[in-house]
Amino acid sequence: MGRAHQHLRERSIPFSILFAFEPPVYMSSGYRSMTNEMRFLDKDRTWKTLVYRGGMVAELLGRPWPDGPVDLCGETV
Repeated sequence: MGRAHQHLRERSIPFSILFAFEPPVYMSSGYRSMTNEMRFLDKDRTWKTLVYRGGMVAELLGRPWPDGPVDLCGETV
């Protein structure tokens, strides 16, 4: 995870988001639970909105993660 986070920091990307099946595994790498409502383009090409209970975020550049809705502006990968 450290190398992935460094890669993101070098590109000035302030956050890393995971949709994890086992959230406790990632807490040691700086992730915390994320309860934001997310909007995204699903595999069936329809827009969906939901709160994913396994979502996690790591703040990489000291900028606080927003509390409100998050629009992913496209597909998840």
